[in-house]
Amino acid sequence: MPLNLTSEFLKSLHLDRAQLWLNARQTQLLHELYDLLDIHTDGKWNDAIFYEFMKHVTDLTDRRIIRVFDMLDKGCRGFIIFEEFYVLVCLMVAAYNKLEKKFILRHAKMCFTLMDEDFSGSISAKEFTDVGFLWNLEENQILRIFKEYDVNGGPSAGKAEVCKLVAQRLGYVHLSMGELLRQEAASCDNRDPTPRAKRCKMNIEAGNLCESMDAHEVMRENIYRSLEQGEPFLVHGYPRDPEQKTAWEADFGKATLVIVIECPDTVLADRTAMRSKNGTRPEDKPDIVHKRIQYYVKYTQPMLRDLQIQQFIARVGTDT
Repeated sequence: MPLNLTSEFLKSLHLDRAQLWLNARQTQLLHELYDLLDIHTDGKWNDAIFYEFMKHVTDLTDRRIIRVFDMLDKGCRGFIIFEEFYVLVCLMVAAYNKLEKKFILRHAKMCFTLMDEDFSGSISAKEFTDVGFLWNLEENQILRIFKEYDVNGGPSAGKAEVCKLVAQRLGYVHLSMGELLRQEAASCDNRDPTPRAKRCKMNIEAGNLCESMDAHEVMRENIYRSLEQGEPFLVHGYPRDPEQKTAWEADFGKATLVIVIECPDTVLADRTAMRSKNGTRPEDKPDIVHKRIQYYVKYTQPMLRDLQIQQFIARVGTDT
């Protein structure tokens, strides 16, 4: 069962719509409540105090209350402090007001740290499932919060193969930036090709990346088509640089999850050499592949490091 608040006091709290935190007055009231229940007057709640509080304000089972305490008590100290209690209350209020997804997006790094119980730097499906009830999510609903994926990585890192598997398994629409641009360029075979299609064809044949705004417009049109049809989607290979990232966020906000396919440069070079030997695509030529890898290192990797600070990033190794 999902989380259900039974406390009228907690139900009366409201989060600031911009920051998704309690305002100063509500924080003060919450602190007074915390101090009132702090029977040892040491600024800490042990597991017994926490259990009694959660038992009175929620309908969580004993096992889940213990799980929440363990999640907050990251250092296994045997207690939590007000700041950790405050985060939990904000999280529960967000869930009560149906703002759980916005809360995760707004405080992605903090939520990531809370769920990363083994300190591995990544979140497994089990870790998310263990605490998913705090966001009103049961096991069979966990994937709903990851409705829009963005998959990135260097040339020949294996993005397409991973995306095809994920899309088939979950029933998502696979939007490959490279494939969409090749389709756009191929439309030049029509009687009246658009200027955008001509630019895409010229750049692809020259081994250059298509212009950023052309790429964004093509991707945006396909995303809107998926949204209109109510289809979840998986974006592959976009954005590739800060300019595209800015355009993406202006239209769609932050992606729910960014998956980075990591692969050593030497393996990328070997794979692309094999692909250029067997393939017919202009961008598979060795000199062009080298140029694409340089672009990835210079522009895409810094963009991904910036994204890691702001939101969920899952890194997957594909070096075999």
